[in-house]
Amino acid sequence: MISGFQDVSQQARGEQGAFITGSTNMTSYDIQPFRNARDESNNLDKQRKNMTSPDRDTVNTSVKKYGPYAAVDLGSNTCRLLVARRLGHRLETIETFSRFVRLGQGVSQSNVLSKEAIQRTFQALTQCADRIQHHAPIAMRAVATDAVRRALNKEEFLTYVEKNTGISLEVIPQDQEAELALRGCANLLDPSYPYSLVFDIGGGSTEIMWVRLTPCQSPHILDWVSLPFGVVTLTEDHNTHQAHDYRLIRERTRHFLEDFTMRNNISEQILNNQVQILGTSGTATTVVALHQGLRRYERSRIDGEKVKYADIHKVIKIVQMMSEEERNSDRCIGVGRGDLVLGGLAILEGICDIWPIGEMKVADRGVREGIIAELAFGKNSSFVYEPYEAPKAAA
Repeated sequence: MISGFQDVSQQARGEQGAFITGSTNMTSYDIQPFRNARDESNNLDKQRKNMTSPDRDTVNTSVKKYGPYAAVDLGSNTCRLLVARRLGHRLETIETFSRFVRLGQGVSQSNVLSKEAIQRTFQALTQCADRIQHHAPIAMRAVATDAVRRALNKEEFLTYVEKNTGISLEVIPQDQEAELALRGCANLLDPSYPYSLVFDIGGGSTEIMWVRLTPCQSPHILDWVSLPFGVVTLTEDHNTHQAHDYRLIRERTRHFLEDFTMRNNISEQILNNQVQILGTSGTATTVVALHQGLRRYERSRIDGEKVKYADIHKVIKIVQMMSEEERNSDRCIGVGRGDLVLGGLAILEGICDIWPIGEMKVADRGVREGIIAELAFGKNSSFVYEPYEAPKAAA
């Protein structure tokens, strides 16, 4: 266990953020004095650097107001960490971390998190804990989604993680997951469109939101639907490399979305050119990376980019012709994702089939960015995640 890496109080957790100590030899719940933490970190805001008091309340107030903030998003397939700080009404990324853990492997069949999956996930969370502690004192929130929601042994898993890493995972419901994902990527939505479809193809489920955009207001979720399958579960239940199974998933996706489409009158809004579509998943960003012909995945060249439906279908045809070995070795797809990507692509094509918008924007951001926005600005604030871009030096 990482000594001293614990929540300050139950109240802090209730406020959707827990403060943790930065001292490796402290065993109390106290935050390390601000002046000591400052000496260990070069990432603190100028306003906070002027503070010298070791008073705990002062430290808490400073961290709440300026950060740093940490968000852990543990999904069925990936464990993600984001550490950021507030600069005005924007957020500056300090550090990111992501690992494929496949926590949801086998859950759709056994309803239990396997020992192997837990071990992979524990290793990633240990790395997250090390990085978080490096930036302490810090405000944080850690959430778990579909795989843990489904698992019968989730309580044992949560206890094991907290005891051995200090990270207290909060299992959030699907509607809250959707809200956080939207807040994390809302800055990429084009306000000239009154409506948006936002989707996240996850490991165990696929979340889709029907969003209303109103000038000078935060995006509002009018309706949402959760499809009970994602890239991990589809890979386990189907032979996604076979044309029959691939077509079945594509048709199943379209079928699941028919009622959602009808009750929200989405087809008519699309015909009237009133709708944009934004994909926040690894599947969507992978398609753009492959379309651009990148030798390796580069977030800065993907986040916020658009791709035509025709180009999506071309990329999918290329991926389908690859062997699993070729997919696994492709650095845009990601090592270890060769058997997962086809299931995600089948879902994506089903989405394109039922909503012929013609062009998709992609976001390499989501739940963890939404968490950071809530920690920095408050749950009820209209401010969303907006990354800070440092001014370029004059030539």
